[in-house]
Amino acid sequence: MVEMYDRDVNEGEGTGVSLKGIAASVERELAPRREEREYPEFTFNGLATPPEEVDRSLLSLFGQLTVLPGTCAVLTGRGGFQKVFHPGTYSLFEVPLGRAMVQVVNMASQTREMPPVTALSADKWNVTLKVAVDFRVRDPVEIAASLNPLETLDTVATSCVLAQIESMFHDALTGRPDEEAGVDEVARQILERLRGKPSLRGLQIINVTIAQRKSDERRIKIVQDAAVEETRILEESKLQQQRDAAQLVDLTAQKKIARHAQEVALIEAETARRRMEEEERLKIAQAQLEAEAAEIRRAQEEWQAELTRREEEWRTAKELEILQTKSQHEERLEAIKGIAQTTAEAAKSGTLGSLSVSPRRRPETLISEAEPVVEQGIQALRSFQERVSTRTYLPARLDHQDPYQRLRLEEQRLAKIKGAEFEVILRSGRIAAATVSYRGYKLKIECPPEYPEGAPSTTIVGSEGEEKPLEFAWDESCYLSDVVREALLQLAVGVSE
Repeated sequence: MVEMYDRDVNEGEGTGVSLKGIAASVERELAPRREEREYPEFTFNGLATPPEEVDRSLLSLFGQLTVLPGTCAVLTGRGGFQKVFHPGTYSLFEVPLGRAMVQVVNMASQTREMPPVTALSADKWNVTLKVAVDFRVRDPVEIAASLNPLETLDTVATSCVLAQIESMFHDALTGRPDEEAGVDEVARQILERLRGKPSLRGLQIINVTIAQRKSDERRIKIVQDAAVEETRILEESKLQQQRDAAQLVDLTAQKKIARHAQEVALIEAETARRRMEEEERLKIAQAQLEAEAAEIRRAQEEWQAELTRREEEWRTAKELEILQTKSQHEERLEAIKGIAQTTAEAAKSGTLGSLSVSPRRRPETLISEAEPVVEQGIQALRSFQERVSTRTYLPARLDHQDPYQRLRLEEQRLAKIKGAEFEVILRSGRIAAATVSYRGYKLKIECPPEYPEGAPSTTIVGSEGEEKPLEFAWDESCYLSDVVREALLQLAVGVSE
């Protein structure tokens, strides 16, 4: 450090000057930093500070620059060097040696109110507008070099407001609801005019707000008188409309009363006529149901008689079969006794050995070689076989294994039910289901695979779609027609009740 100080003293014009420079450098180095001092005052042109020399003395080496938030620094050095520094602290190593000047530019967003502007609108009425412009610095170099950018903004904004007033009608400028977009449209067009001015290229115009507007007093008086007259005419028109509406409501009410009275008379007459028709129809339907119920009862009685007759026939046949079986047992006992007697006689005569069959002898030679006593025994056995093979007179029963025979019998019996429409469905050669329709009712019958030994399930579907299961005591001797008759009988009983 001593050598450096000595070199500065020797190279200076005198020892006194060099010592003062060293003292000033030390004082600046120990002075508070820029961010510790007050915010800069932009007294140069309202947006920038006056040019100041950057301290580049020996103690600060190449110099140091601190830029506060919301500002930027424009540094100009030797040989036309110029650079913009944003908020922060910088060491000026890249700045050429020599004298350097710096200006701080205000980069914060600002709002500036313009003086009121009065001019004639396009329809020759006086209009006064006062606007506020929101802006900020776009090009700090341009603003640092400008002498009075704020006055330029005021002048340009005043001219834009004046041009806007002259280009629009009075009602549009004063913000009438029925004219275009109101005050917002006026501000938008002024903003476009400001952004298009080349003299404001260093500034960024953010927004324009209409702070105050004033119409022509004559126009206001005319508009007020017109509004009063319009209100008076409107009120009179509303009053007359209310009177007309009240009279119309009165006439409409009278018309409705007359029409309703006529409709009531017609409805009463139609109701009486329909009541009589419905009573007649119900009487006829009740008579039909009673007749059908009587028919179903008669059919059930016939079926019960048929079942009784079949049971009696079957019981008689069983008794005959038992008697016949007993007779056959007695005849078999007699045959066995005859065989035993024949065998004993053959043993006595010594011919029992000749009855044995040799595998080398032909069977038809046995009878010819046997003794006459053996021939008599064989003839007795043949007569016994003829007596045993006598037919048994049992009543024939239905072969349930033949599905087509069962199908024919089912269709024949269902066809005997008057007024019924039916359909029998076969699956895999067996009766699987059946549907029967009768006077608005429908029967759904589902048959199990073991039908007719297994009982089918039956559902009654009413005229309105309601479903009800049918309970029926099923027997393998029953048919689907029996189920249908039982269902129709239940329906007839329910209707009569």
